Amino acid sequence: MKSSAVSRLRILVIFPNVPLHGQERANIETLFQLKQQGAHVRFLIRKEWTDRSIQPELRDRNISFEFIPYLVGVRYGLSLMVWLINIVRFVLASWTLLWQIRAFRATHIHVGCTWAVMAIAPALFISNIPLVFRAGDIPPQHHWLWKMVWSFIANRAALFVCDSEYVRSQLIRMGAPQRLCSVIYAPPPHRLNDAHDEEAVTQKILSLPFQHDLTFLYVGQITEAKGVHHLVEAAIFLIKLGSKIRVLIAGDWQYRNPFAQALRNKIAAEGLSDRIFFLGYVSSVDSLYQVSSIHVAPSLFIEPYGLTVLEAKRHGVPSIVYPSGGMLETVADNHEGLVCATPTIESLKEKMHFYITNPELVKDHGSAAYLSLAERLKVQEFGKLWSKCYIHTLK
Repeated sequence: MKSSAVSRLRILVIFPNVPLHGQERANIETLFQLKQQGAHVRFLIRKEWTDRSIQPELRDRNISFEFIPYLVGVRYGLSLMVWLINIVRFVLASWTLLWQIRAFRATHIHVGCTWAVMAIAPALFISNIPLVFRAGDIPPQHHWLWKMVWSFIANRAALFVCDSEYVRSQLIRMGAPQRLCSVIYAPPPHRLNDAHDEEAVTQKILSLPFQHDLTFLYVGQITEAKGVHHLVEAAIFLIKLGSKIRVLIAGDWQYRNPFAQALRNKIAAEGLSDRIFFLGYVSSVDSLYQVSSIHVAPSLFIEPYGLTVLEAKRHGVPSIVYPSGGMLETVADNHEGLVCATPTIESLKEKMHFYITNPELVKDHGSAAYLSLAERLKVQEFGKLWSKCYIHTLK
């Protein structure tokens, strides 16, 4: 039942993002849940480059969106013409936002990253509408510009909602008022399922001739920071040791990714291309979890939360993770999965070998992982908790 208080919420979402990774999916899911509770939501997105990423996701949820002329980018090496275009867009974006605030009768502005705030900073100086900052990542502090933007956010935001206690502690350390910071654990992300893609992936997996005991799965970006090479090295070692396992690696590896190609070449040189399999980008990841035994997230980057772990939980699949940031909150060690002692290949080998030699625990840990979504992380209350946060800031 939708409450009258929630129906008063009219939220404009500043969304200059182009790719559709974890942070983008989590913000879309957050606003979709608020819409389901009765709030009015409108995304302000860029027109260019989003027709195959952001726009289909919003249409699938019947979420309203309008286009806004966001900055092309801010980095060294841009031409003078691009900088001139950026200056024009910087002014137009804020003017458009101010017009949207009036036309939409907005009660709140929602942002999910510092980049979004920088893109429309002049409008936020002029307007006093409550700003809600969803913190799925740690705001960057590597440059004076980002430090300045964060300082503005810390003083301007009416509320900070964090994905984990780890993120909350970091924001408070960086100057966010403690009384304005809360934690709401995000649910597994909703993904658009392509039936043709799902069938193709399933057939590709089933066509592998090897008879395996356990299947280890990685889902995400194929980068060094995500520790994919650790998984490959550990898998090669265990296979040579005689373990009857296979490894599925899902993520785009073709576009300007020499790191991924080097890993594929190494696997081919070892003669293990039918045991360690690069699937490429997969939109229908449900089919992967359904044929996998254990999910692995060996991130060398300090993960603020880890949405792929939540996806694995939804399918009753336990995870092996590195002891990184919010990962320590999403996986109860030796109950819902395994937490490596250190972020090293040796530690990952040990945990993978533990499941190989104790296969009966895989199902037990998977069941506990599934139950933890409701019992420990309370993700079924996600929409209601967000609604309460927003209602608290209503003027």
